[in-house]
Amino acid sequence: MTITGHWAAEDVFVDWLDEYFVMYACPWLRIWFSLWHWPHRSPVRGDDEKLALRVARFVPEIELALRDGRLGPHMRRVVIPRHVPRNT
Repeated sequence: MTITGHWAAEDVFVDWLDEYFVMYACPWLRIWFSLWHWPHRSPVRGDDEKLALRVARFVPEIELALRDGRLGPHMRRVVIPRHVPRNT
């Protein structure tokens, strides 16, 4: 449910939600996960697999946040208070 009504999950942008989680590869610098490669060199086959394996290590942290609401070191909860007008 968003401020504009009900939307299918695949049609919703995360920024539309009142609350969501963000995960960082490096939490103290707030650096997201990205496909690293040397300058002046395009990523090659296998670079994406290395990234996927790196991200997969954090699945327990994601599960903990979604199941219990507890945040690990790489997770941040974003809560956007929305003013909802009252019908009076």
